[in-house]
Amino acid sequence: MSHYRCAEGRLATGEREFRLVDEAAGVDITVIPDQGAVWSAFGARDESGNRMELFHPAEHFTYPGGSPVLFPVTGRSACDGELGFYRHRGTRYPMPIHGFARDLPWDVEDVAADEAGARITCSLQDTEETRRVYPYAFRIALTYRIREGAVSVEAAVENPGEEPLPFHLGYHPYFRVPIRPDGDRTRCLMRVPSFATWELENLCATGRQVPIDPREAFEPERALGDETMDRVFAALRPDEGGQVRCWVHDPETGYAIEVEFDAREFPVFVVFTSPEAPYACLEPWTGLPGGLGDDTPSGQRAQRVPPGGRVENTVRVRVRRA
Repeated sequence: MSHYRCAEGRLATGEREFRLVDEAAGVDITVIPDQGAVWSAFGARDESGNRMELFHPAEHFTYPGGSPVLFPVTGRSACDGELGFYRHRGTRYPMPIHGFARDLPWDVEDVAADEAGARITCSLQDTEETRRVYPYAFRIALTYRIREGAVSVEAAVENPGEEPLPFHLGYHPYFRVPIRPDGDRTRCLMRVPSFATWELENLCATGRQVPIDPREAFEPERALGDETMDRVFAALRPDEGGQVRCWVHDPETGYAIEVEFDAREFPVFVVFTSPEAPYACLEPWTGLPGGLGDDTPSGQRAQRVPPGGRVENTVRVRVRRA
């Protein structure tokens, strides 16, 4: 008999929410398709059987909390020195920070639990509304899956149109740091295998990499201290299997939250946190901020899907003893 479960419920506001559970591993997640297909809650059972809440919560997930989906841009766009715009075929289009996908309802395509795990697949495609700000035909599907205690977010971006489809995709998980509210954030440790960041001007990438002083790097892991960060890490160092592993580690609980991804699929990694914030955002991005426009330098452009093409990528998240 399978130890994976799926359950559907409703928020007080009427939107559906889906809870996926791995009973053997003690891990659960919640997804709200109508609120941008946000991964809204993440829990894990500690060795005493108590549930640890691993996401900073939010009342509405266009705001800090959970793990909003960033599409079709990550970060900000700029055109003629003005933030919030980009140019395509000579026309300026508005584009909000991190795109529009997190503000739209997604369709539910599949919900299941079997011996292979528990999963939900949500999808979003172009509409008259999206084409006002993003004049492309597109379809994106996200599958959230729990299997053997790990959570994977599997994306597929398709181009049903007749011209190349530029896009960025990223995730903005607000991991609770420290895990316990009465813990000490300054003692929490972080690991990001990188010794460079991307230079930004007007919040958009210049294409230049800036070396990090090894004493200020997070390789190997080091304490967050009272540091404020909004860093866009470059030159990520994968392991022998091509995977990048970044984590935050709360030594008081003895647990770490680890984010794993392929460096070729997500070459950019952002960390956002501050001493006043009870969270740290560890964000895999497929590209640099500011890369959507036709006039973007070639080395900084968004990934492009050819007509009739499809691009897939995966991010895995797990909680483990450290």
